[in-house]
Amino acid sequence: MKTNRKIIYSVIAMVLWMGAIFFLSSQPAVESKEVSGSLMTLITKFISSIFPSAAQGGTIAGLHFLIRKSAHFLAFFILACLVVHALNKLGFKNFKAIMTAFLICVLYAMLDEYHQTFVPGRSGEVRDVFIDSTGALMGIVVYSLIGKFFKGKKESNREKDV
Repeated sequence: MKTNRKIIYSVIAMVLWMGAIFFLSSQPAVESKEVSGSLMTLITKFISSIFPSAAQGGTIAGLHFLIRKSAHFLAFFILACLVVHALNKLGFKNFKAIMTAFLICVLYAMLDEYHQTFVPGRSGEVRDVFIDSTGALMGIVVYSLIGKFFKGKKESNREKDV
């Protein structure tokens, strides 16, 4: 019973995150820019207070682009962690879980960009699929490394108990 709950919760978390990505992608360009603009205002004020010359020469505009693209990377980094976790709970292991998670994330990135072609002011970008896929790959790598670390700790503790 407890295992079934873990499966259900992990799949729900994955689906909810996919829904959050879909929701954010559904925002027209004007709304999306308002959200990122608010964040940029805070970051710009912070950076300008430390480096006053950064506001000159387009540094801030470049930073805005970097932050928007980092959001893609981070969203799919988290998605990949949730997908590979759910797949592990569903019985997928090792290479099969990794490859399936990566495929799901890449397909979702492609679907997300296609979906954006129907949203006012938005467009589907191959570059964003690449950024999303890179974020997913890094998420899978980090998730796997953390999993191996804790698995090694768990086995080490078992040996000590014997």
